[in-house]
Amino acid sequence: MPSKNCKIIEITGNQDKIEYCQKKNAVVWGSELYSTEQYILREKHLKNQTISSNPVIDSSLEKYREFLGTKFFAFVDLDLPETDEFSQIVSSCETLNRVAYIQVPGSSETIPSLSACIGGVFTPSEFRGKGYASSMITHLNKLYDDIAQSNGPDDSFLKYTTIFLYSEVGDFYEGVEYQSRHIPLHEFSNDDALTNYIKESHLVGSEKAVVALDLDHSDQNLSDCLNKEIEECEKLSVDASVSDKHRFFVKPDLDIYKWFKARDTFISDIAFPELIKKNPLIDGFKIKDSNSHVIWHHNWNENKLYVLKLYIEETDNNDDLNTLLIKCLAELKKYDMKKLVIWDDDLKIAKKDQYLNSFASHSGIHLHANNESLSAIRASWIEDINDLEWINNSKYLWF
Repeated sequence: MPSKNCKIIEITGNQDKIEYCQKKNAVVWGSELYSTEQYILREKHLKNQTISSNPVIDSSLEKYREFLGTKFFAFVDLDLPETDEFSQIVSSCETLNRVAYIQVPGSSETIPSLSACIGGVFTPSEFRGKGYASSMITHLNKLYDDIAQSNGPDDSFLKYTTIFLYSEVGDFYEGVEYQSRHIPLHEFSNDDALTNYIKESHLVGSEKAVVALDLDHSDQNLSDCLNKEIEECEKLSVDASVSDKHRFFVKPDLDIYKWFKARDTFISDIAFPELIKKNPLIDGFKIKDSNSHVIWHHNWNENKLYVLKLYIEETDNNDDLNTLLIKCLAELKKYDMKKLVIWDDDLKIAKKDQYLNSFASHSGIHLHANNESLSAIRASWIEDINDLEWINNSKYLWF
C-alpha cells in the first residue's frame, strides 16, 4: 500500500515536470521509429493542438474553458526524500477534457457536460507493486468529483462530469470504480486477394467515384461529411427519448481528427520522409454522389490503419461501404501497413451481422477481435452505471 502522505497535483503549467514524466513513460509509449527526445517533442506538438490547448466551444460554455483541453497530473509521495522537484513523483497521467452530452430518460434534450478521458497512466519500474497507480486514479476521481460539485447541483455542465479511458491493462480500472465496456474490432489484412474478394463478391455494381478528404483544407465535401456525422449523433440522441437509460456521448469533431493527424504527420516526417514525399498523406475518402465517407488514422507505431469515423448515408447501401473498404485496403498497400482496423461501433449499417458474416470464411479478415484498448467509464452522478448508455464509443474518442 502507498503512503497515506500522497497527493495528486496538476502540472499542466510546469513543462519541466511534464517532460520528466514523459522521459519516464517513453520506455512504454515511445517507439523504435524515433528517439526519446523526439517522443517528447511529439507530445509537446500534440499538447499544442487546438483540441488540447484552446478547444472550439459554443459561446454559452465559455465560462467552462478552464476545465477543457489537456491536463497533466503527477502523483507524489511526500514521505520520499525531496532531493529535487522530481524526486517525489511516483506516478503520472493526463486527461483530455472535452464537451460531452448527457440525455436523461424520456427526454430528447441534450445537456452539455464535462468529460475527461484519462491517458498516459504510468508508474516507473522502481515504484511499481506499491499501489501507486490505483491510488493516483482514486485521487483523480476525487479531484473530478470535487469539480462536479464545485458550482452546486444546478450547474448541469459540471454536475454530469463523466470520466472514461481506454485501458491497455485489462480490467485493472474496475478496481477503482470504472466499468469496462468492451468494443470488438474488425481487422482486415493487407491482402490483394481480399480486395479482389470484395470487388467480386460484394460489389453489386462498380466501385463508386470518390473524392479525397484533407483535414487541413476544409471544403464543402469535408463540411458535408462533418455535418452528417453530427446529424447521425443527434439522431441517436433523439431516439433516446424512448429509452429508460441515460445516454452519454461526445460528438465527432474536426479538431479531434486533426489531433490524430498531428500524430500521423509528426511521426511520418521523422520515420518515412521519402515515402511521404512520394505518397503524400490523405485523410480519407467521400463517395462523390453521397455523403458516405471514411476518415482514418495511420498508426505508424503499430503499422495499422485505424478508421476514426465511418459514415454510410444509406445504411442498406453496401456499395458505398464496399467502395470505402477497397480504398482503405489501397491505403494499406500504399504504405505497406499490415492491417485495417474498424471499431464495431463505427459499423452503423443495416443487417450488420449478415454483412460481417459474409466475410467469415476469408482468411484475411478477423471479425470481433479483442480490443486491447478496453474502454471503461465512471459517472459518479448516476446511481447505477448500468443505467448509462455510451453512444459512439469509437476510435476517435481514444486518448
